[in-house]
Amino acid sequence: MAIFPLPNGAFDLSMFGHRHTFIALLDPDEYIVLKEPPQPPRTRPSLPAFLQPFEAYGGVSVQWQLFGPSGHVARPNASTLLSYTDCVPKHELQAELARVPAHPLGLHQEHNHHEVSDCALRRCYERGCNPHVCNLKPGCKYVNEKFMDVTPSVIKEVHWDRIAVFHYVTRSMTEYRRKLRRGSGHSQYLEANRAMGRTNRGWGYFQMVNSSATATCTEGREAWQRCCGAPSPVATSAQLAAAAATAGGRGGPS
Repeated sequence: MAIFPLPNGAFDLSMFGHRHTFIALLDPDEYIVLKEPPQPPRTRPSLPAFLQPFEAYGGVSVQWQLFGPSGHVARPNASTLLSYTDCVPKHELQAELARVPAHPLGLHQEHNHHEVSDCALRRCYERGCNPHVCNLKPGCKYVNEKFMDVTPSVIKEVHWDRIAVFHYVTRSMTEYRRKLRRGSGHSQYLEANRAMGRTNRGWGYFQMVNSSATATCTEGREAWQRCCGAPSPVATSAQLAAAAATAGGRGGPS
């Protein structure tokens, strides 16, 4: 599996697909987190091992789990996975999906596919991808973590018990301010938005995510500790203390 930056809002899997079985398209603020314990004899979760049973399908649809600023005003000194634990609870996202009029099958680029990311199987890839989905060959299909076909009804359900894309969509207040200054990430409108001093997300979005992130999710912290060598309790405490030292209140900008 490989992860590459997404140039100009589109990606052609043929550039690197011959080297890999799966390719996922992720933003720098998105992390794939496996929630299942490792299967013996493994001592750590393995993404290749998790994906192996999905090779019979066209791709795996993995849903977002959204995180708020977690009280951080300044950028914390510790890792993102360690520092941010305030997340939008499952029932909140489920309610949001129910309000949206329609969700795609994930096979056509013209649709919006905002709540999921996909790991596409190389042999099923037909042509270009948008940030959330690739067009697949006839006979290939996307399934979710439970091997359920990604139908319009299934895409409205939250399934993140085994795997999720942890999306740290705001991070700290300072980092979000910098994001607003950069402007929209939609390349076709980037220069126009910058010229008008406009972005598609403002402080209202920051406050909405912050107020919605009422649950505590520690799987990211646990994943960091596993992947980065399970640091000693002393080291972990020091890093958490550094993160807490830069944290402020939950409110938005003054």
